[in-house]
Amino acid sequence: MSIGDVLADLGGEFPALSPSKLRYLEEQGLVTPARTRGGYRKYCPADVERLRFVLAAQRDQYLPLRVIRDKLDALDRAPASAQAMGVTPGPRPPAGPIRMNAEELAALTGASEPLVAEVCQAAGLDLDVDTVSGGALTAAVEAAMALADLGLEVRHLRPVFVAVARQADLVEAATSARRGSGGAQRERAAALAREIAESMTQLSQAVLHVTLTRRGL
Repeated sequence: MSIGDVLADLGGEFPALSPSKLRYLEEQGLVTPARTRGGYRKYCPADVERLRFVLAAQRDQYLPLRVIRDKLDALDRAPASAQAMGVTPGPRPPAGPIRMNAEELAALTGASEPLVAEVCQAAGLDLDVDTVSGGALTAAVEAAMALADLGLEVRHLRPVFVAVARQADLVEAATSARRGSGGAQRERAAALAREIAESMTQLSQAVLHVTLTRRGL
């Protein structure tokens, strides 16, 4: 399969997928398509399923590529069986826009309800009113738990939440002209927003790495 074939196969499920995204995932070692003598990429069905796994993990669970790569490595080492696919033990967060209360979120993540409340407050969320992505919110709480274990409590992370709010303002402004009253227009705007947000995340990670290296860390 060519890049065009892959986009045709996966594009309906992942509208933001692009040739540059496929090349980026290859650069990150998440998929390794074969090459023709002329240097063109040729994807096999297993490559496409691997891409589907990566893209779904990003979309539904907002997992960073490092974590997704670890899961793929575990699948590569395990037998090709249903048990091998269960590399994510425990309850899975709901995907898509939903409403969750603090008790449900705490049960999914293992976090305390006070920590859940702190994260939601810092993110400007009201769980009684707001509809959110279950996978994204669960990932946010789990990240806050990990940072707390490293000595950074939610109150220390205010600059992160402020920066995210400003990034959201940029994404909203960049997609405002694409939004309309029709469902297709809203879906295209949402796909564009996800693509911009993903590129912003990559930029933030790269700049943070460069900055820390300059500081000798």
